Amino acid sequence: MNTPPRSPTPRPGARPMARASATAALLLLLAFAAAWWTRELPLFALTPPDGGAADMLPGQRQDLHTTFFTIWAALILVVPALCLLPFRERSATAAHYWLAFWTVSLVVFLVHFYWAVVVIFGNDWSRILHTPRVSAPRLDTVFAVWWVADVLIA
Repeated sequence: MNTPPRSPTPRPGARPMARASATAALLLLLAFAAAWWTRELPLFALTPPDGGAADMLPGQRQDLHTTFFTIWAALILVVPALCLLPFRERSATAAHYWLAFWTVSLVVFLVHFYWAVVVIFGNDWSRILHTPRVSAPRLDTVFAVWWVADVLIA
């Protein structure tokens, strides 16, 4: 049984990329706006999940909210990409939209990653690796690098 060679994923055209980018821009805008609007509300604890001493200052609440809202935005954007993944071989349209949403969800995830690593933790990896606030920092970092490589290869 000879199977035809797998063709590479077609690059998204202007329409899928524009729709995915507009959705990403809107979700990022909403994430930053929600963080700003809720900066006075204790939505997320300044103490780590284990209940130890507070590791965030009250002045960092907006940044903490930004990290949560940006990861939620990335998760919302990755859903269409994951739903289209099984259909990308059968439909060029599905392939275009898959890659467009996979790419923009990565961009939004990188905003989250930057905000968490640089803004919240000041790029202090020893702090990141030893806080209960981050459940799997090494795995998160490997995942981020893998996702970047996957988008570049796709």
